This record gives sequence, structure tokens and C-alpha cells, in this order.
Amino acid sequence: MPTVMIAGAAGFAGRHVAAEAARQGAALALMSHRRTPHRPNPNPGPGGPVRSVRADLADPDSLRGVCRGVDVLLHCASLIGGTPGESDTVNARGTAALVAEAQRAGVSRIVYLSTASVYGRGTFSNVLPRDLERRPKSSTSRTRALAEDAVLAAGGFVLRPYLVYGRGDDWVVPGLTRLLRALPGRTSGWNARLSVISVTELAALLVGQGSPRTSACRRPSTTRRCPTRSRHRNCCAPSPPSPGSTRRARRSLRRRPARGCARTGRLPPPWTW
Repeated sequence: MPTVMIAGAAGFAGRHVAAEAARQGAALALMSHRRTPHRPNPNPGPGGPVRSVRADLADPDSLRGVCRGVDVLLHCASLIGGTPGESDTVNARGTAALVAEAQRAGVSRIVYLSTASVYGRGTFSNVLPRDLERRPKSSTSRTRALAEDAVLAAGGFVLRPYLVYGRGDDWVVPGLTRLLRALPGRTSGWNARLSVISVTELAALLVGQGSPRTSACRRPSTTRRCPTRSRHRNCCAPSPPSPGSTRRARRSLRRRPARGCARTGRLPPPWTW
């Protein structure tokens, strides 16, 4: 039974990753710097022992020894929206320190949850991830790109989703809800297409990528493979093969009360794949 450490286990993605890893029978080390992570109680699923680890990416001393006895590190922790200095401390230097600790402990697999925002602003259509260069604009994206470099230099893997929704989502569905409430008139002309993935799908991909049986970035039907050249050979852009339209999202939100969507983070059909 492998021991999986999940950094950021109390966060939006991390708690779903922890639940999926527990469902698959892994022993868990749930790392959080402040909040006590929820201890998964999978049903069905065998589930292994679960322990909580208190450590802070902003405090390298707190990371010493955290990876002892760990086989797989699933790194889901990032600071979003902090000052440039805070972002550098947590995302860039904190990740580098965590990766170094994982290497000292002999962790066999490191997977980092990054963001498609490392590609920068723009409209990306009919283009493969291997054709895109990283051009981050914000301090958050820039420091997450630096975190990617630390993980990739250690032989790890990186997943770069765009929009992620699901239970606990504070951004995608609530943001769409606020936008629809604020805009006057109709939205019938909304034809923009978005790459989105549910947090449960993303969690399954992260846990699967952490499996020692996976020799390269997994490519299930919902994922596009990143390039095989240079530092990006171990990167994936998890998203459905066909992007969803904002018009479909609007219809979905209308079919379910906006307050319920904002609370649960769920988008009912047809905005699912």
C-alpha cells in the first residue's frame, strides 16, 4: 500500500484528491499549513491509514522530515492572489524546498497541480499545448511556472488545467453567477468557448499520474498531451477534447437556481462531458 502525501489537502482541489486517493486504498499524509484537512471516509473503498501533517511552504524549516516514509507527493498547494513577494515565497521557493525534501526522503513520484495561466493572456484556439510557450503575466502565474521548473527538474509531472469547477469551487460557478446577475440584457450572443474540467475528474487524473505504473503523463479521453520535447515532456493540459461554450453554461445556470450552483459548485447538464 503506497503512502501518498497531499500538499494543500485542505484546499479546493486537495480535499478531492485526498478523497480519491483514499478511495483507491492509499495510506494518506495530509499536509496543510493552517486548516485541519478533512479526513476522507471513502465509500466504497478500502482506505488506508490517514495522518495529518502541519507544515507551511512559507516556512522551509517546517518542511524538514515531512516526506519521510512517503512514496508519492501530490502537490496541490498554491498561493493565489498574494503579493509578488508572498507568491514567490510560497509558490516558487516553497515548492523548491518541498521538492528538495521529497528528494531527500526518496519519494518516487512528484505531481504538481499548476494552471494553464502560465501560458499568459490570449485566445487559444485550434492549438496544441506543445505549440504554446509559457508567458505568465501575473505574479501568481509567474511563480507557479517557477514551481513547475522545480518539479520538472526533479523528474516530476505537471498538470495545467484551465477552469476547474465542483463542490467547494469559489471561482468558476460563483463568478459566472455574479456576472449573469450584474450584466443587463440578454446573453444570446455569448459564443466564447472554454476549457473546463470537474474537480473530481482532475483528482482522478492527479492520483492516476502519481501511480508508479504510469511512465508518462496519462492521456485519458479527457486530456490533451503536452509536448514530449524539452522541459515540457512531463506536462499535461487536462481538459475535454471539445471546449464548452459560455452559452451552454448560461443555460445550465438557468436550469438550476444560481444560489444552489454557487453553493455546490456544480453545473448540471448540458455543461458536462
